[in-house]
Amino acid sequence: MQRKANRKQPPAYQTYASDFIADRRYRLMSLAERGLLFSINNECWVNAAVPSETAALSKLLGFSVEDVTVALTERVVSFYDEASGQLSSPDLDKYKAHLDGIREKQSAGGKKGARAKQDKESKSVINMQGLPSGQPQGPRVEQRRTEKSKTEPLGRMDISDHWIDDYDRVSNGG
Repeated sequence: MQRKANRKQPPAYQTYASDFIADRRYRLMSLAERGLLFSINNECWVNAAVPSETAALSKLLGFSVEDVTVALTERVVSFYDEASGQLSSPDLDKYKAHLDGIREKQSAGGKKGARAKQDKESKSVINMQGLPSGQPQGPRVEQRRTEKSKTEPLGRMDISDHWIDDYDRVSNGG
């Protein structure tokens, strides 16, 4: 499908802190290892993979070869799959697939709704010129302003009620 290739990738991924904190590999990492882990994750989110070779990885991430060499331990690498000289995150790949599935369902739902709307509109009683066809059915509910004024009395209505008479008497000082 042509559109799928042009579609923007999701701008962010969801990370649960509790999942990382519960993972012993992460808990045993140094600050440098944790920083490298998240730097690689961010790069993998945008570009799917990073080079597994230290010099190329350090250049890509903008860190010194020495810093990457120290931080790229077995604990960090254990979060990734290595193939063809690239590291990729299986967790992020699964999450992207999940988001793609949601997008596909939303797209299918939108197309289904559009088809239903088009079918309904094509069966409409109104002709192509926008004029109603046939005779009006049912009572007319709305009234024009002039029609309302014909049905309502003009001026003050004479209302005879005990409390109104008492009010008028007290208001006039009597």
